Amino acid sequence: MKRRLTDLELCEKYDNETQHTEYVTYLALKLFDRTKVVTGMSQNDKRLLEAAARLHDVAYSRRGKNHAPQSAEIVLEEGLSGFNSAERAVIAGAILLHSGRRCRVPANIDVAIRDRHKMLMIAAYLRIADGLDHG
Repeated sequence: MKRRLTDLELCEKYDNETQHTEYVTYLALKLFDRTKVVTGMSQNDKRLLEAAARLHDVAYSRRGKNHAPQSAEIVLEEGLSGFNSAERAVIAGAILLHSGRRCRVPANIDVAIRDRHKMLMIAAYLRIADGLDHG
């Protein structure tokens, strides 16, 4: 069985731009920590957000402007060490939604109804953090 890579290993494999990714991750986690009481998000949700933030642009070096679908596909197809299939689906869905170009998650991303809200919240944190990085 092929070993699944961690988020950092996937970033390295796909030549992800580290400075932007780490700053977006920092901002997203800071926003999460400041609002978790209001949103009711858990520490496990924070892990999902961190992975989504690290991997939101993982396919950018290969795909450019329309990189979100390919980034989500990488998470789903290559897997992600430390996350089960439901958690990977939430991460992939948040990555797809982060750019704001998409308002629905495609049918090939199987997210349980109870996880849909979590995915949307993570996507919102990611979208705000990504927008706050002025480069």
